[in-house]
Amino acid sequence: MKSADIDVRNVTLRYGGKQPVLALDRLSLDVRPNEFAVIVGPSGCGKSSLLYLIAGLEDRTSGSIQVGGQEVTSPGADRGMVFQSYTLFPWLTVAQNVAYGPKRRGVDDPATVARYLHEVGLEAFADHYPAQLSGGMKQRVAIARALANDPAVLLMDEPFGALDSQTRHQMQRLLLRVWDHSKKTVLFVTHDIEEAILLADRVFVMSGRPGQIRRVLDVGFDRPRHEDLVLDPAFIALKREIMGLLRQDEVPAD
Repeated sequence: MKSADIDVRNVTLRYGGKQPVLALDRLSLDVRPNEFAVIVGPSGCGKSSLLYLIAGLEDRTSGSIQVGGQEVTSPGADRGMVFQSYTLFPWLTVAQNVAYGPKRRGVDDPATVARYLHEVGLEAFADHYPAQLSGGMKQRVAIARALANDPAVLLMDEPFGALDSQTRHQMQRLLLRVWDHSKKTVLFVTHDIEEAILLADRVFVMSGRPGQIRRVLDVGFDRPRHEDLVLDPAFIALKREIMGLLRQDEVPAD
């Protein structure tokens, strides 16, 4: 499946109950086909909720969400989701986890499973179970499983947040390589500003709750990017700009 655009227009999300919460307020954003877009924002601003809405896992209160020109009303094979927790089936092998989505759609394609296991460097672990894998390896399986469905859009909710620094950098490089090969559209949520700049074509900075898009910043660094880029004065300046935008939501100390 080819990559697709994401078009979010005036989306509001309100949670009910005795004390209703306005999580997102008339939020709009657009992600281009094959773009690697990253969302950052303060804790509780609705970053993950926005991904769930685009994935069709939650219902918005109002507004429009389209992927590839089609209105999102439910989960679909055109969208793949990778969560921070690994969400693998512990009773299935690595290969069986990756094959799960296609088989649910009636597709038995060992070649596709083998292809994505190779992409994430886990072909030698095809017959292992999740309990036998490290955290980074489990997340590689989760990425391969999402890609095996051949989605147009890959939605990633802080997928490397639980990993140590070294493994996180390895996973960033892996993801960028797989993205370059697959030509998918990626919308990635992180709280790590350096990760956002290293990965993104554009960074969407959200405001505090109720979440809106405060600023969209182009990341002009050439690819491929190395971790040493964090020492570049232009990188530091962009990081400082994003930090300044996020600080606007900080509560002043007494």
